[in-house]
Order: sequence, then C-alpha cells, then structure tokens
Amino acid sequence: MQSTEGKQIDRLKLRLVDAPCASCLPAIRRELEKVRGIEWVGANPILDLIFVDYDPDLIDVEEIFMAVARSGYKAVRVSM
Repeated sequence: MQSTEGKQIDRLKLRLVDAPCASCLPAIRRELEKVRGIEWVGANPILDLIFVDYDPDLIDVEEIFMAVARSGYKAVRVSM
C-alpha cells in the first residue's frame, strides 16, 4: 500500500460480525493497538468497519484477526 520511512505498510479493511453496537469499537481498537506491527487503527462505527494499517514484515493478517477475537468479537475481511 504505502511506504513509511522505508517500510511497507498494508491496509486491512474489516467488517465486524454480530457486533451489538458502535460502543464495541473502542475495545477492539484498544486490543489492536497493543499488537506489535500495527501502525494505525481507524473505525467507521456507522458501517461497523475497522481499518488497520500494519507492517506485513512484523505481523500477518491472521494475528490481526486473533487480536479482534481476544476483544470478544469477530470480523471478516472486506475487499478494498
């Protein structure tokens, strides 16, 4: 996607599954922001979307899904 200071940054777009309301997004963001390799987390609470910019050299997509699961929720990948 983009390069920041010589490193590759990819963006992952996720849609939350069975998320009860927009108030669950902060918990998911906090869990994702703890993970090494995640550079930025954004959200669109109206559409239940989460955007994750990450360094693919440090973390893979499966680890991002596992972090979402640790927050108590499930997400699916959405095409960009």
